[in-house]
Amino acid sequence: MTSSAESPDEWITLDDAACRFGVSRRTLERHRKQGVLPGVRIGRYLRIRAIDAEQALSGRSPLQIYRQQAESRRDVLVEDWCRRWRMLVAGTPRRLGVLAWIDRLIDTHGKIQIGELTVGDVVSAADGIDLNHEAKLFLDALSGLQPDLSMLETTRTMLQILVPSR
Repeated sequence: MTSSAESPDEWITLDDAACRFGVSRRTLERHRKQGVLPGVRIGRYLRIRAIDAEQALSGRSPLQIYRQQAESRRDVLVEDWCRRWRMLVAGTPRRLGVLAWIDRLIDTHGKIQIGELTVGDVVSAADGIDLNHEAKLFLDALSGLQPDLSMLETTRTMLQILVPSR
């Protein structure tokens, strides 16, 4: 997969999505059949939101999701960005606290662009939520950073540290 969508609400055909994301049309049709990729028929063509295709395709591997998150455009809405994080943690044990944390971020900051979300916003969204050990470690690491740092830039930096071969 290459870059994020031109616009979070951009509607494209399956052929356009296949070309953009380097997959076959059949792969996208399979995701549609599984109910993972919503779409709408406009005229004789089925259209999908580019961001929905991105999210459906990123379910292949956690590293792919993380890379996508780090490479997100600054104008992606926090609610769309957080939905991808939900996909990442959905299959992990003891995830309820993390999902509650993500949901609170969506509720409080969902309509702003990810470029405006700060580390402090993410840290404060965890207040009062019972987190598992791994999530507490992540929260502690974020708590040690300057609260006005961009969460998107922090995510990008973390990816470079965790996956240096990028």
